[in-house]
Amino acid sequence: MAKKRSRKSRTSNGVIGSPERAPTSVGMKKALNQLDAWQKGKRVMLTIPNPDSTNKKEPMIRVEARQVWGLPPFLRKKESNAS
Repeated sequence: MAKKRSRKSRTSNGVIGSPERAPTSVGMKKALNQLDAWQKGKRVMLTIPNPDSTNKKEPMIRVEARQVWGLPPFLRKKESNAS
């Protein structure tokens, strides 16, 4: 004999995960974490669209944040004082 069910009409509410895991908030957190790491002088990699539009195999490429954003503010001050 089969086991008796404890509830006859229990259905899901359709809620999966929490709002914290929404794609927009995850992407924003990642960008803020990357920005914080860059400001501390760490090596941060960014994914950007490939400037070479003829290369269809790689639509996105990884580059270092210093190539895109430049030097972090505290390193700019050190360079300007040195010269």
